Amino acid sequence: MSIRNNIWYDFVNSKYGDEYLDLYIGRQRWIRKLFRIFTIVLSGSAFATALQDLKVSTAIFSGLILLSQGITSIENFIIHSEDDITKLCDLRLQYYKNTVMLEQLWHNLETKNIDETEAARLYFLSKSDTSILQELSNKVNVRKYKGLKAKSDIIIRNYINTYYA
Repeated sequence: MSIRNNIWYDFVNSKYGDEYLDLYIGRQRWIRKLFRIFTIVLSGSAFATALQDLKVSTAIFSGLILLSQGITSIENFIIHSEDDITKLCDLRLQYYKNTVMLEQLWHNLETKNIDETEAARLYFLSKSDTSILQELSNKVNVRKYKGLKAKSDIIIRNYINTYYA
């Protein structure tokens, strides 16, 4: 495989990673908001029920509080914490930087501003700088969603068709 193909392949993969993480972070923030609203509504309904009839609904009130506390305690297993979302944002930034660098390298190679030897040198130099990206990738759990993958794929295809077709 030529260096030209390596640069193109890594550029497309990096762009895909950037777009996927952008969509993924947005979804995680939306899920986090819904979860917070759900726990507030659940706690509020339990309190309102308890105020109506202290004798009968005390058990219901206690049960709803128990459910709310149980959900809150396992929240970080279901939904990314704010710290995890910050790490995801850092990971996306690294993907973005890598994408820009590879796109610039690809453009310089295509416009013959550099030759393949220089492109190979810069490409492998950039590969050594991706350790931060790999380290962040290992720290966060990015789940794969078919819908987000499909949206990312469409965005990447449109981008490539607009600028490189």
